[in-house]
Amino acid sequence: MLAIGLTSVALLVVSIRAGAFEPPKDPCSVLTPQEVSTALGAPSTDAKHVVSTQCAWDVSGQSSDTHSKKLTLGFLSASAWDQTKALRERMTHFTRTAVDGLGEEAVFSTNGTICTLQVRKGSAVLDMHLYGFPPDQAKGKEIALARAALARF
Repeated sequence: MLAIGLTSVALLVVSIRAGAFEPPKDPCSVLTPQEVSTALGAPSTDAKHVVSTQCAWDVSGQSSDTHSKKLTLGFLSASAWDQTKALRERMTHFTRTAVDGLGEEAVFSTNGTICTLQVRKGSAVLDMHLYGFPPDQAKGKEIALARAALARF
């Protein structure tokens, strides 16, 4: 009877882990070049790792200045989400808007220049920044990109 009970517990743990959310290992793999180019409104550069958990794309041939169009996408841990939530709420120079229908919790924030979408799903957070667009345009672009990325997890 003990062996059956231990086997049942082991199967439950395996099935829970199999259903757990795990982001892809490479953030550069979750969006296609076409998706990024469509969001940026022009052909994009190839994806470049900023660090192992963050990827960046620019518009091909543009100069780097404060108005450059750029996308970064990375992953954070759910514990980092929890640890920084209070900090994000104290940042009064950013406006935050909850986004329904993405992951377990999603927040779009902007200070008018930097537009960020963070989506918590399971044990990870998709962290996306879009530069060079007004917030009303950036929000829709980031939501569309997040839906595409999350579908590949």
